[in-house]
Amino acid sequence: MTPNTNGLIKTNRDGSATMSYTILGDPQSAIISVNQQGVVTSGEILGEVSVLVVALERFGLNQSTIVLVKVKLEFILPE
Repeated sequence: MTPNTNGLIKTNRDGSATMSYTILGDPQSAIISVNQQGVVTSGEILGEVSVLVVALERFGLNQSTIVLVKVKLEFILPE
């Protein structure tokens, strides 16, 4: 994603399970922030951060994955 933008982490368990999103490493690094709805907001700092996504099913099963979020400059060339 590019600096100063928002994105959404979506899973096939959204709405069916209780979701949680946790920044791994230093959460104060200001590269990104993520709220409990899965909205990722990037700051001005370039870099990459891992986000732990956990789905807690009503019947007690936990599913988890780690998502790598890269904040970098993108250049679009005009046609």
